Amino acid sequence: MKTIRFFIISFMLGAASPALQAQITVGLKTGYTQAWEDYGDVNLPDDAIIHVNRFNVTAIGFYRLTPHFSLGIEPGFVKRGAACVPGWWGGTPGFSGDTQLTLNYVEMPLMLAANLPFWSPKLEFKAKLGYGLAYMVSANEKIVDLETNEELLKQRVDFDRRNLNRWDNGVYLGVGFGYQIGKGSLLLESTYFRSPKNADENNSSKNRSWNINFGYAFILSR
Repeated sequence: MKTIRFFIISFMLGAASPALQAQITVGLKTGYTQAWEDYGDVNLPDDAIIHVNRFNVTAIGFYRLTPHFSLGIEPGFVKRGAACVPGWWGGTPGFSGDTQLTLNYVEMPLMLAANLPFWSPKLEFKAKLGYGLAYMVSANEKIVDLETNEELLKQRVDFDRRNLNRWDNGVYLGVGFGYQIGKGSLLLESTYFRSPKNADENNSSKNRSWNINFGYAFILSR
């Protein structure tokens, strides 16, 4: 946490320096998130659908270390979660239902990025590797009867009554492309997130997600 705080402060101070502005890239990206949880050894129905479709919004801030490598942060908001959640619904025996969870996080990954020319001087291939922290700001649950497709329950989760781990952490792996337009670049990126920590203290429930994002980034200059 101290490392991330130090990098944020250093990045803000650097952004105010004209000499460093040419080395700093900022931007914004948003897009689709497919999220699920690793349930470990839990037996699920063969046709179980465990993923949910969500979205994310992410800011971009990178400092160029060399012509092809950059270090940066990608703070953002992401909706993760899962479907077919084991042990979540304590209904009557034989109940045929599906519980979906939406877990809303703010996150702060620290990323190392490689940018390499690809076919054209205006086109770059991007690869990223990072580690970050995330904090669950809210969560929602929905329970549906699979036989009737009736929505039985939809409500905001009370953290005082549910054993959820609000802090999360994990590894980020990303690839994508950037195409130069004017002083900036259009971005198409895909990022995979993998956490070693259970979201639910009572069940194996490690967050996994996959993003497809579109965005725009530009180099700071006066």
